[in-house]
Amino acid sequence: MTTQLGSRTDRVQYLDGIRAIAILAVISVHWAHPYLPYFPGGYVGVDIFFVLSGFLITSILWRGTTPASLAFRYGTFLKRRVRRLYPALIGLLAVATLAMAVLNFPQSVSGAAGDALLASVQAGTFVKGLDLTQMVMFGHTWSLSVEWIFYLLWPLGLYWARGRGVSAGRLAVVTIALAAALYIVALPGTGEWFYYGPFARSGQLLVGCAAALWMLSARPPRFAVAPWLRTVILLTALAALLVWVLWGSNEKLPPYRFLGFPLVTVASVALVVLGSVWHGNRVVGLFEVAPLALLGRVSYSLYLWHLVPMQVLSHERLGLPMPVLAAIGVALAVVLTALSYRFLEVPFLRARAPKRRSGQRPAPRLLPAETTTATTTATTTATAPEGSHP
Repeated sequence: MTTQLGSRTDRVQYLDGIRAIAILAVISVHWAHPYLPYFPGGYVGVDIFFVLSGFLITSILWRGTTPASLAFRYGTFLKRRVRRLYPALIGLLAVATLAMAVLNFPQSVSGAAGDALLASVQAGTFVKGLDLTQMVMFGHTWSLSVEWIFYLLWPLGLYWARGRGVSAGRLAVVTIALAAALYIVALPGTGEWFYYGPFARSGQLLVGCAAALWMLSARPPRFAVAPWLRTVILLTALAALLVWVLWGSNEKLPPYRFLGFPLVTVASVALVVLGSVWHGNRVVGLFEVAPLALLGRVSYSLYLWHLVPMQVLSHERLGLPMPVLAAIGVALAVVLTALSYRFLEVPFLRARAPKRRSGQRPAPRLLPAETTTATTTATTTATAPEGSHP
């Protein structure tokens, strides 16, 4: 069976649209929930990012056919991850520390600098027991620590399996079994450990990995259903996410652990996988609209910087009405995100592009009108950023 595809630009925009939904969910719980009875489940935006990250990273790693040694490929991958994530993170740590010192936050200058140092360590390795509530502008970097555990371990396992001839389909089965085991192991722990800890989160990343491997297997799924049923399935997945964002429970309570976590994980996989295959569907088109795609492209910088206006523009410090503070806060977040993306993300993304010698012609970019589902996934991820963390 073949699947009609749109342009690669549209397909990358679709993934960016999913990122946009995820970052809007995170912002809703931080910006709106303190003042409204809605959006208590917005924290699941991080869940969406983890699933998408596992899907994209695995697609990129499996596609690589370079004859270079494992050590070289592994080192190159990690260097790209550092170049992708750390410039914007270091910018946040420096600017936020300075702001906390200038605005006389409860922390001293040395305390603010210490928080920034802890955040940078936390972003590279999970530190259980770190008091996130005191790290007013840095606490959300916990998600990067989970990502780094994934970056350090998963490529080695994938390279090892592929080097021994393990098929994508067989590895997908092993991966989904491991994901389920990690989820079960994490269930008896505290709500804080389940949400912030590496076990359940690694399981979520591995679900995305298994989905990518399944799509890249020799016999990829066909999903041959009627167009109207495609719309129903995608709308159901999107509705499940939105309902939980609007009315879901606190992330540290049992309902999230036993219902919200698996619900959001399955819905995210459905949107990522089925939306990539069913290009041209009306629901898929919603994710490809330009404003949503743009928001998805800048989602990492927005994720890093969105807490800064909340801390700087407090009513107690400025005495301004809340609507005025909200308007200024949104404007400040837009400016900080735009500057971070332009100067701390784009230059390092461009640095990965191979340079052509003078007079050398660029390689042709070909996209057949029809291709198999496996090729669809490879094409989608070929132009997508490595990873999907906001």
